[in-house]
Amino acid sequence: MAEVWERFVVSSPGSRTVARPPEHQVSVETGLRAPMRDGTRLGAMLWRPAAPGRYPVLVERGPHLLQSRTGPAGEYYAARGYAVLGVNLRGSGESEGDFRGPMPGAALERRSTELWD
Repeated sequence: MAEVWERFVVSSPGSRTVARPPEHQVSVETGLRAPMRDGTRLGAMLWRPAAPGRYPVLVERGPHLLQSRTGPAGEYYAARGYAVLGVNLRGSGESEGDFRGPMPGAALERRSTELWD
C-alpha cells in the first residue's frame, strides 16, 4: 500500500532544498481592520512587496500576536513576491468581539476575510 502513496508524497530533504533568494523590498501595513458581516472588525497586518503590482496572497488567521506569529513568514514570503495577510481571530489581539476559540463562526469569518478588499 505504501507504494501507492509514494507518488503523492513530496519530500524535500535539506540536501536538495534551495530557498529562493529575496527579490523585493518589503512593505508592512499595521492597524488594518477586516470588517465581518456582523460589523465586527478583525485586526490585521499585511506584508507585501514594496513594488506596485498584483501578488498572490497567503492568509493566516489566529489568536496570536501578528508581529511575532505571522511576521517572520510575512517578511520571508513578501520578499519573494507574495502578499501575506495576518488576521487575528475575533476577540484576540487587535480584533473586536469576544474570543470563543478558533471554531465558532470560523467559516463565516474566513469567507468575510476572503471577500475583504
